[in-house]
Amino acid sequence: MLRTNYGRQVKCRLMEEFRVTNEEVEWAAAETFKRAITQVPPDVLRSLELAVAEETEPIAKQCLQMMLRNAEEAQHNRVICQDTGIPVFIIEAGPGVTFDSGLRSAFERGVERVSREMDLRQMAVHPLTRKEYGYNIGRGVPIIHFRMKEGFPLVRITAIPKGAGSGTWGRVAFLQPLEGIAGVKRFVLESVVTAGSNPCPPTIIGIGIGGDLEEVALMATLASCRPIGSRHEEDDIAALEDEILKLVNEVGIGPMGLGGKTTALAVNIEYAFTHKPWLPVALNIQCWTGRRATALLFPGGRREIV
Repeated sequence: MLRTNYGRQVKCRLMEEFRVTNEEVEWAAAETFKRAITQVPPDVLRSLELAVAEETEPIAKQCLQMMLRNAEEAQHNRVICQDTGIPVFIIEAGPGVTFDSGLRSAFERGVERVSREMDLRQMAVHPLTRKEYGYNIGRGVPIIHFRMKEGFPLVRITAIPKGAGSGTWGRVAFLQPLEGIAGVKRFVLESVVTAGSNPCPPTIIGIGIGGDLEEVALMATLASCRPIGSRHEEDDIAALEDEILKLVNEVGIGPMGLGGKTTALAVNIEYAFTHKPWLPVALNIQCWTGRRATALLFPGGRREIV
């Protein structure tokens, strides 16, 4: 029992310590990075197959069929796209989890190992001199985000490499609160039209609403890697996801910008409360490959790739 400052007694249960080793982190970084750049997630493949069946424009249908063929070929230890992107990882862990010192080095070793073994192009460079450090690592790269998950009994590490095609077209704006939902929809549609064919549509659109500058962008990133078909747990937000997806597909950009009814495969939204004078909105676009892969680390040493 724990006595609070207000004199109330509350029950508390401390989770047993769960220590994650650097060897486990390196394994997770390597396996997820490799899978993300060589395998299209199953939910994305299903969505593309459905789009082929529903698409009425011949050129758009042909483009979608070529994407499916490309995904099939990439499974033979080939990259889906020559732009393997900058390595980005999200760590989600519950209370009681501890990591060995040198966590970043473990991620670097995982990325470097895959880059060596697959002879990947070097995509990470100094922002000003444009020099490469080598093997897709460098100062601040891989990019690593950490999220605390209350009551989470394991560690989840997700790789979401961001290529230039889709990554260039992310946007953040601070709208006036009175612009409301209409302003959010206008911001998304204007962003999609401006991006045009550049993000290699059909895309997966992640939208963040609320928070502050850093949080709204991260929420958009998290939303962009939610599985297709997963609905937000709040009905009004889920309905807004459906509405914006319909509006985006009515734009008619279509697969690879050649026209058609499939401009986006999904629109996912995450939100947080924000400051009263603000309405922050962010957009993170994933290309048609929806590149992501997740490793699960369990107490006792069990590990899985999903």
